[in-house]
Amino acid sequence: MQEKKLKFEVMKLQQQLNLERQKLDLERDKLCLAREQSHVDMEMKRLQLQHETDLKKLALERDERIALARIRLEVESQERIRKYELDLKATKE
Repeated sequence: MQEKKLKFEVMKLQQQLNLERQKLDLERDKLCLAREQSHVDMEMKRLQLQHETDLKKLALERDERIALARIRLEVESQERIRKYELDLKATKE
C-alpha cells in the first residue's frame, strides 16, 4: 500500500514536473517570438526610414533639376532678347 502511494506520488510529481517544463518551454517560445517580432519591427522601421530618405533625396534632385531648367530658360530668354534688340538696332542703322 505504501509503495503504491509512493509510486502515485512519484507519478504525480513527474506530471507536475512535465507540466512545469511545458510551461517553461512555452514561455521560452513566447520570448523567442517577441524577440523575432522586435527584430522584424526594427527592420521595418529601418526600411521605412531608408525609403523616406530616398524619397527626400529624389525630391531634392527633382527640385534641383527644375531650378536649373528655369535658370537655363531665363538665360536663353535673355539671350534671345539681347539678340532681338541687337537685330533691331542693326536694322535701324
